[in-house]
Amino acid sequence: MKTYNLKEITFPSADEKHTIYGEIYEPTVSPVRGVVQLAHGMTDYVARYEWLASALTDAGYVFAGHCH
Repeated sequence: MKTYNLKEITFPSADEKHTIYGEIYEPTVSPVRGVVQLAHGMTDYVARYEWLASALTDAGYVFAGHCH
């Protein structure tokens, strides 16, 4: 059973030439206990950590990360 809502986000990079892609997993229960920001390696991607997002949202945390 999915216990989070997934939001896909984009925002401009500092050089204003590129777009940064990210994901925010929000728990469906409240109150939110905190936020965990993922900083992964250059060849990785946020969706690979869906298992972690699921565990954290089950515990009441927002999980967020962006792709480098």
